Amino acid sequence: MSELKLRRTRDGVILPVRLTPKSARDEIFGVADFGEETVLKARVRALPEQSRANEALSAWSRRGSRYRRQR
Repeated sequence: MSELKLRRTRDGVILPVRLTPKSARDEIFGVADFGEETVLKARVRALPEQSRANEALSAWSRRGSRYRRQR
């Protein structure tokens, strides 16, 4: 397994995630090779319709993060 690579952007960072919707709970549960890159594995309870799962992951990560953007 290779290393998990973050990509810096003007607004923050991009973290590659393999997201599984319709799970029993919201959690990050590992790291895996997926295609050509290493990704963080995450599950959310939200359905995969109308970007609900992506929005759930984004909201969950904001709630759990102590990081605040520095200007």
